Amino acid sequence: ASARPPAMQTGHYRIKLAALQHMAALGVPLRTMSPQEKKRMEKRLKRCPRSQTAVFGVPLDVVVSRHGLECGSLLVPRCLAQISSMIRNEINTEGLFRVCGSSSRIKQVQGQIDEGGDVEGGVHEVCELLKLVLRELPEPLLTYRLYEPFVRAMKLSQPRQRVEAVMLLCLVLPEANLSTLRFLMKLVHNIIHTPGSLMTTFNMAAIFTPNILKPEDVDQSTTTSEVELTNHGTCVNVVELLIEHHELIGVVPLHVQRVALEMMSEEQARVEYMARSFGRQRSWWPRMTRKRVGFASRNQTVSYSTASSLLRGQSFFSVDHDLQNNRGGSGRHVLAAWSTDPDGHNHLNNESSDTHSAHSALSTRSRTDRPLPSSISGLDSFILY
Repeated sequence: ASARPPAMQTGHYRIKLAALQHMAALGVPLRTMSPQEKKRMEKRLKRCPRSQTAVFGVPLDVVVSRHGLECGSLLVPRCLAQISSMIRNEINTEGLFRVCGSSSRIKQVQGQIDEGGDVEGGVHEVCELLKLVLRELPEPLLTYRLYEPFVRAMKLSQPRQRVEAVMLLCLVLPEANLSTLRFLMKLVHNIIHTPGSLMTTFNMAAIFTPNILKPEDVDQSTTTSEVELTNHGTCVNVVELLIEHHELIGVVPLHVQRVALEMMSEEQARVEYMARSFGRQRSWWPRMTRKRVGFASRNQTVSYSTASSLLRGQSFFSVDHDLQNNRGGSGRHVLAAWSTDPDGHNHLNNESSDTHSAHSALSTRSRTDRPLPSSISGLDSFILY
């Protein structure tokens, strides 16, 4: 039998790009984050606790970097590793994650963990702490951005396509989220297959779905949104699939590996992946060099401020030094004309006019023969589809 493909390792942006390509082929494209979503993400991060020992309410990647613990090949938060160990010791207990523990005891242990202490309490309190850690993350374990793609993946017609699409979406998760998801789903799978727990796959999926897969609450309301209620059954099916196929989480299919090996360098793939995820950051001058952009107004006159901006960017433009006569306009305007003195130097002349304006204007054309810098032309060459 052939060996199983290795799990994805740190920084494999080529694999992420190949996964995006195959997801689009399956009909589950991943859209770029909008400016409004970026602003809301920045606000969530600003509200996070600033303590170096805090765990609850802190982004998962920060918790892993500060308090990470290796469990086999996975790097997960230390508190989750302790919780998992305590649950495994009492795995035959009936009603795990279903029976509630003491709320006062849970709050006490929560404070201890945020101060750098260890996890304590009975098995039911520990189970509640695990759900609380997941619920108070600034962004869910499966992220807001992947909520719609996960729902769309579960609506594919073929079961095999659904499994493939969901596992490809897992490859797009941040490293800390991917490791924690695989660790968590393996724990849940072990609980389900322990006769004494009396928990089914559907029951565990229904318990964990609101904590790890939910849409972004734009209005910040305390009630469940209509979108979440509509897609709740589909989201439960997603978590069910993750539990049943937990061994495939983070595993890169061979056909994705082949496509990734034929791609660009890892650094170039990182730049392209970040551009697809968060949008391309373009400066003002690439937009000014496009042919379809015109700067002169309808009456062939430009304001002094516009002409000054063009003068500062004259290295990207070819200037027509022939002054043209304007057919006039009404009202009082402040105009600028670009003229050339006998020594060949360009300078701006300011003039003011009353009711009938007949002035020279700046005429420019886009300079297409000048090659763009490598930082821009390189980005355009990274597009896969």
